[in-house]
Amino acid sequence: MKFNPFSQLTAVSALFFAASMTVQAHSPFIAPQAYTIDGDGTAVIGGFAEAPFASEFALSGFAVAVNDPNGQVQQLELKGTKFLTAADAETKAEGTYKITATRENKLEFANVNGKWLRVMESHNEQLPPLAERNFITPAEVTAKIKKVSSTRYEQLIGYFSKAKLTDTVLQANQKGLDVQFSQHPNSLTTAQPLTLTFTVDGKVHKGLDIVAIKQWASVDEKEIEIKQTSNEKGQVQLAFPQAGQYIIEVNSPATAEKAQPAAQTYRLNIALQVN
Repeated sequence: MKFNPFSQLTAVSALFFAASMTVQAHSPFIAPQAYTIDGDGTAVIGGFAEAPFASEFALSGFAVAVNDPNGQVQQLELKGTKFLTAADAETKAEGTYKITATRENKLEFANVNGKWLRVMESHNEQLPPLAERNFITPAEVTAKIKKVSSTRYEQLIGYFSKAKLTDTVLQANQKGLDVQFSQHPNSLTTAQPLTLTFTVDGKVHKGLDIVAIKQWASVDEKEIEIKQTSNEKGQVQLAFPQAGQYIIEVNSPATAEKAQPAAQTYRLNIALQVN
């Protein structure tokens, strides 16, 4: 769907309706200012965007860091405007850097007439009936209603390189949701499909929902969106039809409204440049 200027008004209304929860249509991202650099410093940018990388709300609630080619970690201080977040990163070492932004959300769900509804505040004074909603306010939860908790782990990542490509920051992580690339993330081309392998706590993870969306380069460009699901080996293969910047959104599958929410769910958004 192309960007609609009127959707901003709808999104803002939805933000107030959902209180502290960001609208699902606005996805968080973190990305380097440039994927290839030549200097002792660069900028990292982030935000919440409906169209890929077109930030409409500043990034908040995430801890942001940069891992350098020597294995050192820089904690970054986020600054910015209402619409975009930025941070400075030192880049004295040659090689590949990894940007990470992480947060955990503790969610509560309540079982109402066999349906699991998210427990959350609302600033809307006139709410539709519970049967027409996918959430319930804390004031509506009685002692007889069964509740469960779920933790949502969110991670935003991106890579950039100075002078040469190295693999120190590409080593597998045995904790949480992790991704491995069939080729270096700073050497992607349209000529060679990319295979991504996903693991959770070191074990391959099937059934993840993956969507790759290209950043628009012109107002009349058609949207490029690639949808996949990780297979038995935890893998998906992405063939990029055009060069450009892509956001890869990886999510735990949505549960049916009558199924009890999982104790842990994951979101991983990856910023990539394809040449």
